[in-house]
Amino acid sequence: MTFTIEKEVFGEDRSTFALPEDITQLAGMDEIGATVIAVYMRCLFDNLKAANMLNMVGFIDPTQVSANAGSLTERSRLVANRLQKTDGEQIFMIPYNPGRHWVLLIVRAKKETVYFLDPLPGNRVVDEEAKNMLNSAIKMYNSHIGRQGRKATIWKTLPGTPKQPSSVECGYYVMRFMRDIIMDPSLEFEKTTFHGEPWEATTNASRNVEEDDDHSTYSFVSEEIEMDDNDFGDFGSDPYEFANVIGDGDQPLYPGCRKYTKLSALVKLYNLKAKHGMSDVCFTELLIL
Repeated sequence: MTFTIEKEVFGEDRSTFALPEDITQLAGMDEIGATVIAVYMRCLFDNLKAANMLNMVGFIDPTQVSANAGSLTERSRLVANRLQKTDGEQIFMIPYNPGRHWVLLIVRAKKETVYFLDPLPGNRVVDEEAKNMLNSAIKMYNSHIGRQGRKATIWKTLPGTPKQPSSVECGYYVMRFMRDIIMDPSLEFEKTTFHGEPWEATTNASRNVEEDDDHSTYSFVSEEIEMDDNDFGDFGSDPYEFANVIGDGDQPLYPGCRKYTKLSALVKLYNLKAKHGMSDVCFTELLIL
């Protein structure tokens, strides 16, 4: 399944591929790759556009800047090119993968500051390659605007970041970090969102939060599901349906529903279909009800 992400999203037109495995990984709460995250960012772009916030938030393609995506110089130049096409007031969100783990980096070029969000528990440190990439990019940006700049970029690890419960949810948490940040039009994520306040207070009812003794954790889809190529409907003929599936992961099943999102409800129904050997005709008639 091939589709194009428009230039406005990442700074250049590009085609990407979504495979049936991408959907099963998403539905089964398995480890996800850059394609799913990039398509989700495309959904967030539409939200920003509808809220007239495109001048406030920008995105950088995770497939172009994560480890092994190219030389360090090439990746630094790509980030710098994105920063140079703005007035510096925008924040840029960069999902970054140093190797089988997703973190979120947020760049404020005008303030020469990078924020670091890692969903893994413990005192995490920024990957040195990521540091070198963004430090170089900000130096290129300063040179472009004729500013001497600081001796060193400011790096801030944001406290209060919700932590993933096991080893595979990092990509889902990074997507949620981005979503929650842009839900606040003031973008004061450093001041309000991560200083001890539960994220439940800053987001809508489409997200469930479970409290334990140590931290808040997101409740995502965690059902196991078996699907084959016939279960993917019209995704092949209309690939943007895949973006809608990812977006449905954030939407409550109905207004005020806190137990299920549209995606988790779909997964639950597919599990029931498989468990009880329900035919396609029977399942379709049930959904029509």
